Amino acid sequence: MKRQGKGKKGKEEKISAVHQGWEINRKRVSLKEKRHFIHRGNQPFWEVFEDFLIENFEYDPTVHKLVINGDGAVWITACRDHFKDRAFFLIDRFHVARDIRSLFRKHPRYRQMQKALAPMTARNY
Repeated sequence: MKRQGKGKKGKEEKISAVHQGWEINRKRVSLKEKRHFIHRGNQPFWEVFEDFLIENFEYDPTVHKLVINGDGAVWITACRDHFKDRAFFLIDRFHVARDIRSLFRKHPRYRQMQKALAPMTARNY
């Protein structure tokens, strides 16, 4: 998220949403233990983020693996360098759907693609 004042250079604020999976509640899916992390300061994002996980989620880097979703921005994909084989990076559902829409909008099976990428609901399970 970029924030800037009048006549000032923009500053990007790095924000992540963290959760420990999801649970089905009738027809809805809700995230378990959802928290937000806002990066402030000059320390490398993924180092500070990992400290946040240790302090707030009983995260143990020697035991737990992470799944990191994002838009593919360089600062997000840098998680691969920091976590190595302790994390998996995936392009998030929103950006995949957006790219499919722009590439296949006129394809005869576009509606089927849209349905396959519809938001998760309890009936998808």
